[in-house]
Amino acid sequence: MIFNGVKIDDYVKVEEIRKGFLPPVSSTFKEIPGRPGGKYIQNQLGNKVIEVDIRLIEEDKEELQRKVRTLAEILYTEEPKKLDTGEPGKYDMAILDGEVNFETFLRTGKAILPFLCDPLSYGDTKKIAIGGELMNSGTYATTGIINVAVEESDFLEVTLENTKEKIYIKHNFADGDEVEINLDEETVYKNGLSISKDVYLESDFFMIPKGEFEITLSSGTGTAEFTERWL
Repeated sequence: MIFNGVKIDDYVKVEEIRKGFLPPVSSTFKEIPGRPGGKYIQNQLGNKVIEVDIRLIEEDKEELQRKVRTLAEILYTEEPKKLDTGEPGKYDMAILDGEVNFETFLRTGKAILPFLCDPLSYGDTKKIAIGGELMNSGTYATTGIINVAVEESDFLEVTLENTKEKIYIKHNFADGDEVEINLDEETVYKNGLSISKDVYLESDFFMIPKGEFEITLSSGTGTAEFTERWL
């Protein structure tokens, strides 16, 4: 197990890692007068918990306590960090949450580490040329960055063909201008300077769907960069 770049197995024995089958799911329903039950509105994924059982064995109590202090320093962070529990090609963003009690007996100690994580796990980051069918191998939609080397034009339109959602930018572009569209932050930059004010209000900063998808550009060539996400 690796947390925040540190191999925890070098300090303690990791005995068991417990994960839920899915992150918590909460569904919203709206009550309608005269109708039994309610009308489904949406659901939302909650943060998941990963519990890790660890054990530490040392020659004497003093060394045991020293290792406990060292481990505490390694595990405490002020923001979520990368947690690799050994599943190939996937990791979580996690932070310790709640009380951690280290039970000691003679030269041994054990504890349960409760990590609070993002609902989704993360996989490979891909950067692929836009053109034809593209693939998001994750099991959940994701965000990303679209980079476009535009041709001379007074607008740029980026379309997700799966849903026909569009980002429309009314701007005087010159040949070779570099445009960066951040789908997560909903910002647009040209040659490093913001042109977000030129994005039509009706534009949709779409999600990159799971499976096959296609993005088209009104002009120029581009790439889509995204990190796959997994339930």
